[in-house]
Amino acid sequence: MDFATLFFYINIHRDKIFVITLNGNAIAGKNFAHIISDIGLLHSLGIRLVIVYRIRPKIDKKLINKQYPIIYHKNIRVTDANTLELAKQISGTLQLDITALLSINLNNIPLQSAYINKSRQW
Repeated sequence: MDFATLFFYINIHRDKIFVITLNGNAIAGKNFAHIISDIGLLHSLGIRLVIVYRIRPKIDKKLINKQYPIIYHKNIRVTDANTLELAKQISGTLQLDITALLSINLNNIPLQSAYINKSRQW
């Protein structure tokens, strides 16, 4: 694909909103930092992003490590007080991790100054 074709696609997607869902396996995987780097690249091209992430595998692992019971009702996990507290902790930590990776990677993107202005926010 040549640059003119790429520029066309970049241009038609600028200022559009993309919703990106990261499942628990993507978050726990070894390529997580690369995924966040690619998300940062999309932002640098002028695409507005909403990142939604799933943390169920991390919650399950933490529940098992703390020896808390995992409660199900009709094949749906019940979120009790312990599970909710762990979910909040994991979610907050992950949000900070994502923000930190985006901040680091944004400085390493070759096109970083192409479309970003100081008023634009994540």
